[in-house]
Amino acid sequence: HDSGTLSVCNALSDHRATYIYIHQKTNTNIAYKRKIWDYKHADMELLNKLILECDWCRIIDDTDNIDKATTNFTNKLLSFIHHCIPEKTVTIRPNDKPWMDSLLRKTLRVRNRLRKKAQKTRRESDWVIFRRIRNKVNNMKKHAIANYYDKINSHLKDASLNNQKLYWKLLKDCFHTKLTHDIPPIRYTMDNGKEGYAFSDTDKIELLINYFTSITFLDDSNHDLPTIGGCRFNNSFSEIKIQEHEITYIISIISVNKAVGPDCISHKMLKSCKDTISKPLCILFNKSLSLKFFPECWKLAHVLPLFKKDDPSITSNYRPVSLL
Repeated sequence: HDSGTLSVCNALSDHRATYIYIHQKTNTNIAYKRKIWDYKHADMELLNKLILECDWCRIIDDTDNIDKATTNFTNKLLSFIHHCIPEKTVTIRPNDKPWMDSLLRKTLRVRNRLRKKAQKTRRESDWVIFRRIRNKVNNMKKHAIANYYDKINSHLKDASLNNQKLYWKLLKDCFHTKLTHDIPPIRYTMDNGKEGYAFSDTDKIELLINYFTSITFLDDSNHDLPTIGGCRFNNSFSEIKIQEHEITYIISIISVNKAVGPDCISHKMLKSCKDTISKPLCILFNKSLSLKFFPECWKLAHVLPLFKKDDPSITSNYRPVSLL
């Protein structure tokens, strides 16, 4: 906390102004809309057919530039995905109760409208209708809460001891602990040496980017690579060749709960077509190895500032998390 007084122009007041800074955690989460893939109405059979019938050798091997080849592959795959998997817009409400669903939310709106109508008209018939819907909402709440805790209980019983992520997620759900995604004003030092605060999202992002860049940049301009002596092994790799069945296996064991990267291709999509997508990926991976270049577009990521501890207004208390 900090407090004090400030000088005020005599034309405004003959008193000094007072100020106080209070560190108070607030929840400013509001509802927002986002687009998601509608997997329930997806045609995965058609997606696999399109991938299988596509001439990937022409698309990928048509150029010796790995970046262009990767871009061609990504654009073609995304065109198939958009054709087979529809998108829908959903509303994310961070402050909703975990047991809230769309039907209960809709009934709550009806109840609120009926209450306003009854308060306005004061007719007994309107109050009767309101009470009936109110009782229905109360019963729906009780039923939703009971189902929610029954589901949590069954998940806790069935959770594998090795799945620590699922276990802690269930515990957080039980205790209703939510992480806020809002970043408070970020403190920084101005050109005149005084301390200032960044309030807008753009200014916060700029400060965090500058900090993350400073801790990840390594100046190796004046350093030479060490000289490696003779080979210490009798055997060596003359060529590394990736096989399709290896890619299929890796895709089959990846988690579908990971966030997507800038290309918006999710693990769920890859797992749904693992037997067909392994061929173009195999061509692309081997091309990258033969050219000895890693595609630039696969180095791009969505970087999230994850708060660690202590003062959230200091950039050094955040660490970058990349979603590839």
